[in-house]
Amino acid sequence: MGKNEKIEELISYILDSNSIDEKRKLGKQVIELFKNSNDDIPIAIQLNLSLRLKDIIDNFITQDNSTSRETLKSFFSTTNVSCL
Repeated sequence: MGKNEKIEELISYILDSNSIDEKRKLGKQVIELFKNSNDDIPIAIQLNLSLRLKDIIDNFITQDNSTSRETLKSFFSTTNVSCL
């Protein structure tokens, strides 16, 4: 399983989890995998996207509403990161 598939799998676990602690733990794993997902992208863009993903995950954990859920689900399609 590639890094992008693993990231998507972890995000689905975050979406399905009922435990805030579990969501935070999985979120940290997602961020670390994402930071190291592709060396061909300039570091500034990687860091910017990593911070954006962290904000999206944190927003979902604190609010867990339909908007934050949809934002987390669509992160890969809107940033085209899934094709890296």
